[in-house]
Parts: sequence; C-alpha cells; structure tokens
Amino acid sequence: MRSTSRPVLELPSVDAAKTWINSDEYRAIKPIRTDNSTGPVAMFAANMLPDGFDTSSFGAYISTIKKFKSPEDKAKFAETYPPLLKANNAKFGATMIARVPMRGDGSDALLYSENCEDMHLAVLIGFPTYEGAVAYLSDPEFGVAQTKCRLDTMVGPLAVVKATSRADGPFPQYSGVPHER
Repeated sequence: MRSTSRPVLELPSVDAAKTWINSDEYRAIKPIRTDNSTGPVAMFAANMLPDGFDTSSFGAYISTIKKFKSPEDKAKFAETYPPLLKANNAKFGATMIARVPMRGDGSDALLYSENCEDMHLAVLIGFPTYEGAVAYLSDPEFGVAQTKCRLDTMVGPLAVVKATSRADGPFPQYSGVPHER
C-alpha cells in the first residue's frame, strides 16, 4: 500500500507553514496541483508533539483525513478505536504527531484546508520505518481490528508515505527540512 499522491510536507514551524502557503512560490505551483487533484488537503500544526521533538527519526508517516459516517459511528469509533490505536502505536514505535478536528475545539491547529468541508478530522502518525507503517495497518494483533473499525465508521483517504529528503519514484517527495533520509 504505497501512495505518492498524499505527500507529507514537513515545515519547521507554524510561522514557516503560514509563510509558505501565502508565498508567491506556492501560488505559482498551486494550479498545477488543483488542476490535477480534487482530493482533500489539510495543513496543520503538530499539536501532539512536544516542542523541539526530533522529527528526523521518522522514516514514514500514516496520513489521513476522515469523515464519520454517522453520529452513531462517531460514538462507536470513540469507544472502540483509542485502545487499539494506543496498543498498535506502542507495538510499532509509532508517534502521534497530530490529531486535528476540522472545526470546533482543537481546530485552531488547522492552518489551511481545501476540499475538506465534509471531513471531521485529520491525523498524522510518524513511524521509524516505512515497512513498519505498512505492517501497522494489517497487523493481526491490533491492526486488523483497527482498520476494520476505521472502515466501518469512517470514510476518507489514508496513505502510508515514505519520509525522504530526495526524489523517490515518479513523484518527488521532500520533507521540507534538511534531514537526510
């Protein structure tokens, strides 16, 4: 399950992210992306990482933007998912980087979004390795139940993205920071 269509851009600070999204450089490339994609895009602060956290340890990310199917599904998710997430994160050495509601309490971490009007939350999780991030989703101990809960209660894209500071495959992916990966 590899996706190069959901890149993760890592910028060194909220100020740097706001500067970039309002830059002439971004305005120049935005039409290239928006002419070729109608998927949701969200830029948000790493609201679950401590200040000064060394993100160079991440070899991959799981990135997702989701919508709950119904209020009942949201309640079912809230009851079932958190213990699976915590156990699977511990097993794979995963680090919660951000969990950002698209509106309401906590949405101040959302800096920018496109095509997210129907979405409820964005999540970014960091992993030591790409292989670990892929295995996380189908791990028989926790991952299968976690994935089933997500599929039963939510809709929206989810991607495993390799963290790299150089071109990888047909689409370049860059971390946006000077880490050599």
